[in-house]
Amino acid sequence: MQNIWIRYYNFILACANKVGKTHSFLSGSVTDLDYLITDSKAPKDEIEKLRKVGLKVLQVQVE
Repeated sequence: MQNIWIRYYNFILACANKVGKTHSFLSGSVTDLDYLITDSKAPKDEIEKLRKVGLKVLQVQVE
């Protein structure tokens, strides 16, 4: 019998103008996420803060 391991990942997709913003609602904690997918215009300082807490950030190049 083989062991089968299933790992679920939590992703969030956000355009650059949403990264680092505060809103009047809470959907969850950044520590509950595994990946942020955003575009290359996201503020570099905010991306660095997210990476420091362990979030993997994937940025898509935009013109």
